[in-house]
Amino acid sequence: MEDQAIEILRKHGCLYMKDDYKELFKDLELYYRGATPNIDLTSEQINDLMVTALEGGINYWCGGICFKDGSLLPEQEYNYLSEVISLGGTLILEDLESDDTWELTKEKFLKGLEKTLELGNYNSVQELFDNHDAETVDVLIQYALFDEIVFG
Repeated sequence: MEDQAIEILRKHGCLYMKDDYKELFKDLELYYRGATPNIDLTSEQINDLMVTALEGGINYWCGGICFKDGSLLPEQEYNYLSEVISLGGTLILEDLESDDTWELTKEKFLKGLEKTLELGNYNSVQELFDNHDAETVDVLIQYALFDEIVFG
């Protein structure tokens, strides 16, 4: 598995020596573990939460959504915008009433999820996922983008 990852990194222009990759993997693992402690969410669950957001949760303040070109690797494919975040891509959300735009990434999404868990009455990610609705994901996305509730 590690050799495959090294080949992918080299394919995309990374020129580290093999021993340096081991350090890079350790750093990345620590970074992602530190960025989203205690959050264990599958790609399918992220996609489901994003469907709820895009199909009603944020529509009252978000007037448009598009994929940011170049934010996914060429071999990564998606069928729906709701899949972009779980793949590590970026969505651009447009304000309904102004020219403001915001970028939503997986890292921001997970930080919004973490804050929603902290401030909501949820004992676990699974509990939030099992009981989420449009309002829940609206709050999550606003925390992800603004670190506070701006709309609604």
